[in-house]
Amino acid sequence: VIANGGTQHLPALQLALDMQPDVIFFLTDADHPELFPHELERVRRTNKGAVIHTIEFGFGPFSGKRNFLVKLADQNDGKHIYIDISKLRPKS
Repeated sequence: VIANGGTQHLPALQLALDMQPDVIFFLTDADHPELFPHELERVRRTNKGAVIHTIEFGFGPFSGKRNFLVKLADQNDGKHIYIDISKLRPKS
C-alpha cells in the first residue's frame, strides 16, 4: 500500500482517544505538521489511560532525534519504533 496526501495528526489522535481504547498504534512518517508541545500536552490530558505506541516510517536509518512521535509514546506509556522503508522489498 502506498500512502499519499497530508496527515492531520491531532484530529486523528483525538478521534482515537474519544473511542476510549486500551491501546493506540499511531503509524505515520512523522512529516509535517509536527505536534507542538502544547498539542502533546493536550493529548496527554485527554488520554484516559490508553497506551499510545508510535510507529514511524522513514527512508534511511533513524536519526535518533527525539521527535514528536518519540515524545508522544514516552508521555503515554508507549514505545516508539522506527521502520526504514528502504529495507522493505515489494512483493513480486
